[in-house]
Order: sequence, then structure tokens, then C-alpha cells
Amino acid sequence: MANFLTRKYSDKQGQKYGGTSLHWTDWVSYAYLLAGLIVMFGPVLWLVMSSFKTESALSQFPPTFLPYTQKEVVVAGYDKPLPLFMAKDGQGNIRELAQVRRIGLVATMVDPAAPQTELRININDRKPVNELKFAGGNYTELFGKF
Repeated sequence: MANFLTRKYSDKQGQKYGGTSLHWTDWVSYAYLLAGLIVMFGPVLWLVMSSFKTESALSQFPPTFLPYTQKEVVVAGYDKPLPLFMAKDGQGNIRELAQVRRIGLVATMVDPAAPQTELRININDRKPVNELKFAGGNYTELFGKF
């Protein structure tokens, strides 16, 4: 197969098309084969990458190709790690804040460095802080059951 793909043109063909360059029909054929490869193996690659995502990353919209998860931070006075957001405070400054709770369109957030002061932030004024994290537990937990 490699010999076919790297073949030299015959003398008659080489004289007609200027030597060793590929004919336009070869380029069209290779483009068609590449498009078929993407159509056939693109979903398989997406499935493999999705197997490394956490459950929350799978339900995220819009979906991402790489397994991004929301960054969490341990804050004094709270039992569980809190999700981090880049949020605008009352003065319009962008700060990294942790969300304590959310009721409707308003989120109660704290600064991880100073958790005593709670801020009320509109959910449209914040964006989650994401990090690339592969969930290897999807495989280790599965094989641990055997």
C-alpha cells in the first residue's frame, strides 16, 4: 500500500503533467479519503475523550472536547469544597470568589482569603474557573470491582 501511495508516475504520465507532481484527481481523492476518516473516527475520538470526563463535565453545555471541570477550593468554615468563579463585585472589580449557595438569580459568594464577608452576586456577572482534569477514576473504580 505504501508503494502505491508513494508511486512515481510512468514516463507518459510524467511528461504530460510535468514529472513527479500529483494530478488534481489525486488531491481530490486524498481529500475525500481524509474527510471519510474524520467522519468515521471523529465520533470514536469524542467517545474516548468523554470517557475521561467527570459526570458533571458530561452534562455541561456547551460540550467541550477536553475534560474540563470546575475548580474547587476548601474554605474555612465550610464542610465541602466550594466551586470557584471569576465574578464582578459591587465596585466592578473582577475577583476570584467561591460560591456558598445560589437562590434563583443571586449567588452568595465569599472570598476564599477572607470568608467572613459574604457577597451577593448576580449569576450573569460571574464565570466558572475551569481546569483540565482527567477522571482516571472512571477506569480504576471499574477494574477495582473485579
